Amino acid sequence: INLKGMYAGEATILSVKKDVQSLALAINDVVDAYNALIDNINTALMTKSDLQNDSELKRLRNQIKSIMTGTIKNSSIFKNIVAIGIVTNTADPTNLTVGSGIYKLSLDYEKFAKAFETDSESVRTLLIGRVDSDGNLIEEGILTRLEALIDEAVDSAGGYFERT
Repeated sequence: INLKGMYAGEATILSVKKDVQSLALAINDVVDAYNALIDNINTALMTKSDLQNDSELKRLRNQIKSIMTGTIKNSSIFKNIVAIGIVTNTADPTNLTVGSGIYKLSLDYEKFAKAFETDSESVRTLLIGRVDSDGNLIEEGILTRLEALIDEAVDSAGGYFERT
């Protein structure tokens, strides 16, 4: 690093911070992708097609929801996504239909930023897990569990769906 304009004998302070705003945008993209996936599955289940009311697709949807909104047992101080500001929309008691948005997630930026500032490593552990010094996964996070579920669902040998 070349600091220009510094004088010999003068103290210079260089600060490096984690970029919570960029991470929050990336997390918001994950939330949007989750919402789109659930919407697409719900549409497929309700539309007259081969997947209408398909029990395997319903099971997959429910497993995805369970992984995303459930509690995880790992070393993170945060045990679910609500603790880091990813919340489920509040139900409108006058409209509890599947398409009403009651299953959608949203990001509370302030709560996420506070959780990240409190313990960024625990946020990481909650979401993606922990790896050892060799890069091997030693503790699953929510997103690694979700990835494994989706990989299994589209596995060519025994999965339900074909990769495209």
